[in-house]
Amino acid sequence: MSLSNADRLVNIQDTLRIALIHLGDNAISAKWLDESDQAFANVFPTTWKHLTDTWHAIERHTHTSRSYELTGLGWRKALEVSGELERPEFKERLGKLCAAFKDTLKDRQNPAFPMLREFAEQTGIPWQFIFNVIESGVIEYCFKQRGVGWYKRGAVIRIPIDVGLDLL
Repeated sequence: MSLSNADRLVNIQDTLRIALIHLGDNAISAKWLDESDQAFANVFPTTWKHLTDTWHAIERHTHTSRSYELTGLGWRKALEVSGELERPEFKERLGKLCAAFKDTLKDRQNPAFPMLREFAEQTGIPWQFIFNVIESGVIEYCFKQRGVGWYKRGAVIRIPIDVGLDLL
């Protein structure tokens, strides 16, 4: 018997919520979600397929199991379905990061290229959070403003001179 669309949608959203809890404060590229983990016992096989087909997760095979890595899009969707995007603490943390990006450009006419971990140390914002924000495009999504990207993924941030400006 096939699952209803409503049941499938609930399972997808529940899986993303569990994935976000499981990930904790880790960078999305650093912690894989093992489908054999008890936390994912109720995940339908079609849910994992949906998450990979829609680029919310990447499937990783090992010799003994199958794991999944949330993508930036998956992390952002997990934040959305969990309500995390609307929490004042999250918005404050993201706002602090945006301000730090803008401060880096003071008196500059060109983009800035800070090293991720040094930038994290200077701002007091965990590098894992910064990594996830960049990967997910959550600045653009939440604030409808120009965000930042990678010059070298996971190592060097590219902060454009128009960071923080409204998207047109």
